[in-house]
Amino acid sequence: MSEKPDFCIKEFRPGVWQHDVVIQWLEGIEAGLAFNLARVAKLTAETRRSIVAESVELACLCQNIENILIGRYLLLSLPTEVIDELLKKTAGELIDWTDDYEYHRILEVADALGAPYFEWAIERGRESTDIDVRETAQEWCRDR
Repeated sequence: MSEKPDFCIKEFRPGVWQHDVVIQWLEGIEAGLAFNLARVAKLTAETRRSIVAESVELACLCQNIENILIGRYLLLSLPTEVIDELLKKTAGELIDWTDDYEYHRILEVADALGAPYFEWAIERGRESTDIDVRETAQEWCRDR
């Protein structure tokens, strides 16, 4: 991502556990937000996008399992309308669709979110220039 707005996680460092940082960041956006993510739907478009982007980064770009799980939890806890509005576009920009590790992580998230997201992620994988990503998409389809 380019320059992050003031409400983004400035301390974000892939591979470093982020639980407390994420809570502080969400609470800095709006008091109580970390414990009531349904309120994300009422935030500005820029703030909603930032929350989705940070969640995708945690869930798909990190190597530390705690951070991955925090990102997944956030994405699965956000209001459906926010996910519908922003996940595909935001993840499409952030995920390296030629990186099998990142592709596996977004597939796991998409699978948990349901069929429309899973089908989208499979299609993106099939379109990848990377043979490993394409094979992963085929394997996940075969298992269905």
